[in-house]
Amino acid sequence: MALDVSCVVNNLENIYDTFDMTLVHVGVGGGALLAYSARANSIANNVLIIDHVPESEWSWYCCETEKIERSWKSMENIDFIESKRKVALQTYDSYEELRNKLPVVGDEAINRIKEFKGKTDINIEMPYRMVLI
Repeated sequence: MALDVSCVVNNLENIYDTFDMTLVHVGVGGGALLAYSARANSIANNVLIIDHVPESEWSWYCCETEKIERSWKSMENIDFIESKRKVALQTYDSYEELRNKLPVVGDEAINRIKEFKGKTDINIEMPYRMVLI
């Protein structure tokens, strides 16, 4: 996806001191990988989870709202050291570029982005959370 990764990294560096840290990247995957995140926590002192939130436009366009809801719900009973909410942009030069990124998600996602047909400089807000456990 055309996520503004530099924005996410900048927010990460402004919030957490990552100097001299072991970073273990964990995707929670709708809650399916939560056990792996617990294992990652046994490897590293802290685990940082970054994922978009269910109410984001991006979640809706990608048909991931339910998956993201399950993901965050699966972490309800975990004590967070810290939790921050930020916003990044998914940016695309054209409808075609956006459409080419979504076929793996399915036909419904393609239907949802039809409003961008013929448009250029597409920006879709993607609020996300950064959670340190």
